[in-house]
Amino acid sequence: MRFGITGSAHGHILSFINDMLSSGHEFTGVVNDGLELCKTISGKYNVPLVDSSKDLLTSGIDIAGSSAVNDQKAEIIKECSLYGVHVMLDKPLVTDEASLDMVKDVISQGRIQIGLMLTVRFMPAVAALKRLVDEGRLGELISLEIFNPHKLMPDKRPAWHFDKAQSGGIIVDLMIHSIDTFNWLTNSDITDFYGTITKSSLPDKPGFYDSSQFFAIGSKNTTEYFRVDWNMPDKHWNWGDMRIFASGTKACAEVRATGDPLTRQPMLILYSKDMDTSVIDTGRITGSETTDFLNRIDSRPYVIGHDDIISATTTTLLFDKYAKKLNI
Repeated sequence: MRFGITGSAHGHILSFINDMLSSGHEFTGVVNDGLELCKTISGKYNVPLVDSSKDLLTSGIDIAGSSAVNDQKAEIIKECSLYGVHVMLDKPLVTDEASLDMVKDVISQGRIQIGLMLTVRFMPAVAALKRLVDEGRLGELISLEIFNPHKLMPDKRPAWHFDKAQSGGIIVDLMIHSIDTFNWLTNSDITDFYGTITKSSLPDKPGFYDSSQFFAIGSKNTTEYFRVDWNMPDKHWNWGDMRIFASGTKACAEVRATGDPLTRQPMLILYSKDMDTSVIDTGRITGSETTDFLNRIDSRPYVIGHDDIISATTTTLLFDKYAKKLNI
């Protein structure tokens, strides 16, 4: 298939490009959106800068990738549907309810497939935890706790990152991974919740909140604690340190998904009253969110569908709407 890029506001799009190329697909061009990354992409991959998204979408491509500024993504999805081009986007999908309604309308028309880079499902240790849950190794899930701190490095962030209207804010931008992971591990949706967003830094950016915590309950009565923040120290070796704690009626597990400060290795640890604590072999992941999306386009079995994307996105918008704001 032929693919191009429209919207290059975040480097996450590079993983989509590399996945597509490693799968044997043809990269034809990147829209010149005036941002530095599109020029970097053009030079690195030796593809032309295209004057407009319309020029790209009418050039015969099958798939568009986008890491546009978050509040622009709904319009990109709508334009891709107009020209019958499937689209894969960096998270989040949208920043507000009106944009989500627009995306739902596109999905209902059935002309294109929409993908979202929900990368956590394809982390080896998290995928291994999913297998343990599905095999009943933990028994019935009682609770999950998901921690996902990030580096901020404010001097290296573009202005739109700190603008709530453009970025969507910390819940919409970051917590979507945790919410989708909860839905996937429990095979359920969140039915009740309470949470906060806290501002403890950057007083010159009044709309920017740097941490959020939520307690939630799923439709199968599994409880959940989510924490996301921009408080990971800049000297940490990774972008963050994501961890998942799962408690079941038979056993418990801890996932060190990425960014462990000591081992630097992903890890799945299983323990219970009936067995010694052990490190579980996580195996290898042969696919990715990109190849999963290609499977969906080709009507092959896939992991992430439209329902998953809409469910996680809807919940982030609800969390954001009802979060209690705190200032430190």
